[in-house]
Amino acid sequence: MRGTAGGYSPHIDGLRAVAVIAVVLFHAFPVLLPGGFVGVDVFFVISGFLISSILCREFALTTSAGLRVIAQFYSRRIRRIFPALLVVLSTCFALGYCLLLPSSFARLSLQIAASSGFFLNYVLSGNVGYFGGEVAANPLVHLWSLSVEEQFYLIWPLLIWASARSRVRILPVAVFFGALSYFWNLHRNTASAESAYYLLQTRAWELAVGAVLADLKPRLDGALEAIGFGPRRLMEWGLSFFAVIGLLLIGAGFRFIKGDPFYPDEWALLPTIGTGLVILAGKKAWVNGRLLSLPALVGVGLISYPLYLWHWPLLSFLHIAFPEYDTVLPRASLILVALGLAWIVYHSIEIPIRRQPRGWSRPIMLATA
Repeated sequence: MRGTAGGYSPHIDGLRAVAVIAVVLFHAFPVLLPGGFVGVDVFFVISGFLISSILCREFALTTSAGLRVIAQFYSRRIRRIFPALLVVLSTCFALGYCLLLPSSFARLSLQIAASSGFFLNYVLSGNVGYFGGEVAANPLVHLWSLSVEEQFYLIWPLLIWASARSRVRILPVAVFFGALSYFWNLHRNTASAESAYYLLQTRAWELAVGAVLADLKPRLDGALEAIGFGPRRLMEWGLSFFAVIGLLLIGAGFRFIKGDPFYPDEWALLPTIGTGLVILAGKKAWVNGRLLSLPALVGVGLISYPLYLWHWPLLSFLHIAFPEYDTVLPRASLILVALGLAWIVYHSIEIPIRRQPRGWSRPIMLATA
């Protein structure tokens, strides 16, 4: 994780690896990890934390150039998101043209357009439940979460800028909008479960949890630096305990949350609060520094975005084209293929683009936002 005040924090990439592995296992072997889909909730909290941390710091340096900061942010997001996404969407278009019937190909084409414009979640909310059997034949259903994130980032930088200009901490703003979204989610869940699963207004609270952490984490770090050695060690032990509890809560979400059409409900607090505790504990916490910072986990975390993009289309097209081979061994083989493709995309597309910043994206490289 780059871009936060504390420098690179490998445990954030390790936490990303935990999230993406859970999602991949759920999609490939749902019986093995029935709640693995809540890895997306973990991603939302991480993303809200990273983006808010960077924007708060930039606006703290200069509120007079707010529009320029926002333009730089969107430039970086485009360079971060679009290259790998376009490769995957182009591949899906080619495979769909060869393998799908005209009606199914027309639906796929619509979803490719919606994914490119980041409104796929609204397309899906009208007719595709996430836990229904028809999802297996929908190669792009997993991109709903990317649409939620990008819609959030059309609004959130403007709110952070307005808060900075008004000299208001982002904490009460994030708490207010997070609470509004959370209770809206609970209300909409009883009226329309499918739309509640996919839509920004019922998911924004998870990103807002990350924004709350972006306000609290620097203050906690500053407090640790300001106190004496003995009290600091006690606080660090306490934070290590928080990290353990956080991982246990995330693990409980993976194990006990089921594919319920009414999700996200109160159970969504398990992975979101758990992720918040892990992030708040920081890289000095034992479990963060020793477990989540393992090179293998960090490596998977670094390629988590292209891995997330690739894994589900491969599994879905297997189900569509060769249903008789849609078994454990072919699925495991395709996960290995997805890992290889993710590694290739990361090193041949993402890294070269990040190392050649141009124009508005020159000041800050948002390596993992």
